[in-house]
Amino acid sequence: MLTKPDVAPAQAPDQTGARVRDQRQMHYQMLPHARPGGMAGLLELLLDKGGSDDIYRLANDLAFEIDDLLPIVDAAQLLGFLKVEEGDAAMTPSGTEFANSEILRQKELFRDAALEHILLLRQIRRALESKSDHTVPEDFFLDMLDEQFSEEECLRQMETAVAWGRYAELFDFDAGRRRFVLPDAQEELAASEAAE
Repeated sequence: MLTKPDVAPAQAPDQTGARVRDQRQMHYQMLPHARPGGMAGLLELLLDKGGSDDIYRLANDLAFEIDDLLPIVDAAQLLGFLKVEEGDAAMTPSGTEFANSEILRQKELFRDAALEHILLLRQIRRALESKSDHTVPEDFFLDMLDEQFSEEECLRQMETAVAWGRYAELFDFDAGRRRFVLPDAQEELAASEAAE
């Protein structure tokens, strides 16, 4: 196709029944650097305003710089809690449920949204579930991220992923060993170390 741009490409072979890998899933989303509590606060504010508001007006009402509010808006949108069109943020049904829920239900909703929408968190959880000791080193995921992000941004992405994953109780993070751990595996590890 590149050497003969005026020639129509041949039809792709029939792939009926063949599993095609979705190339979009091979790229990591840029996780906005926002805390789950910040998203919860934003959604509660929007709920009080009838479920939607102009982002710039909201920032002005809160005496925020728009650049401080946008990562929170982007994170809520990425998780499917908000839709943003022409500068207006409107809560989705899942965002409304999140804002109206108690903390334990909010964590469940956040966990479901994170697993559905965030490739990195989904991969961390699956890797932990597949390992016999249910632990995976942080470097494994940093090596994958560094194909797409700078070294500094890899660390920031990982920091955000850890905060979101811990909030959603998808995994724990052992900062001393720099390892992800399934919550139950962390308890078993602590019990076995105490027994020794």
